[in-house]
Amino acid sequence: MKALATAHVHGNLNVDTYNPQILDDGWKVGLVGTMYFVAQGEEEDGRKKYRTRMFGSREDPGTGSGSSGLASWLALQEEKNMGKGPFTYAFTQGVEMGKQNEIFLEVHRTETGDAIEKVFLIGQAVKVMEGKLEL
Repeated sequence: MKALATAHVHGNLNVDTYNPQILDDGWKVGLVGTMYFVAQGEEEDGRKKYRTRMFGSREDPGTGSGSSGLASWLALQEEKNMGKGPFTYAFTQGVEMGKQNEIFLEVHRTETGDAIEKVFLIGQAVKVMEGKLEL
């Protein structure tokens, strides 16, 4: 498997991952991370494969929300004449951490191809911890 080269990366695009003020109005909440990706070709069924990593204040070995955002962005980069799709993606993440996981997405655009209509996130989850939080 081709490694995701981060040798030329000098940090996150947003220095403070807990300051979402760089985002558009209505989106200025939560955490802001930087997602890196490298195309790895296509599977026989046409699903596009990518190696990904997401950096923030700490790295998540597999992030469904970040992958959903990246897949939506990738689908919007496709030619408008491809219509609604669906556009399918396979992301391999967490390799460098020794926690490789596979995340699959299916993205549908609007009829004009300039907005996202729906996103399906597909994969498996593993419980890594549990506990209680008292307020």
